[in-house]
Amino acid sequence: EAFATVNPLKKVPALIRSDGVTVFESSVILSYLDDLFGSLPPRLKPLTAEGRQHMELIIRCHDLYVASPNCTAPGFSHCQGAMYLSYAWHGTARGMDLACRAAKAHELWKQLSWLESVQNGPYLAGDSLSLADLTWFPTAVFMDYLLPRALGWDPVFVAAGAEARSPCPKVAAWYARLR
Repeated sequence: EAFATVNPLKKVPALIRSDGVTVFESSVILSYLDDLFGSLPPRLKPLTAEGRQHMELIIRCHDLYVASPNCTAPGFSHCQGAMYLSYAWHGTARGMDLACRAAKAHELWKQLSWLESVQNGPYLAGDSLSLADLTWFPTAVFMDYLLPRALGWDPVFVAAGAEARSPCPKVAAWYARLR
């Protein structure tokens, strides 16, 4: 309950500004920080409108289809929850039955495959680090650890030099670069 004073939704992440106001939701925090520090290098948004649109699409698809249940009520969960929210560990209010976990795992695969198809440079949205990379990287770390352990998947984010074994070689190379 103490965390509710930081974020009334009781979710992470949250950032407390210097004036004591709390900023929450990843994309809002990243936009706020970019507004504060965006004039300093490195720039985290592409310079062209087309580049920014591509970056925003990558972020939006992550937030809608991977990281968000689009509901805070019990019984609703994000697709990434398929990796760890079982009935056995979390009960029926928070956990997922096997059919739901399988459907959400399928959606994770669909989104990773899509990400592989739209990555257009060494970074997700082009030739330089962007907010898209900062959005996806924490989720990729989580997936790198949990997908093989919880869902039995072959590694998607393999070590540098072994990208050819990954079903998503561009994403694997990106992940190795950021690690």
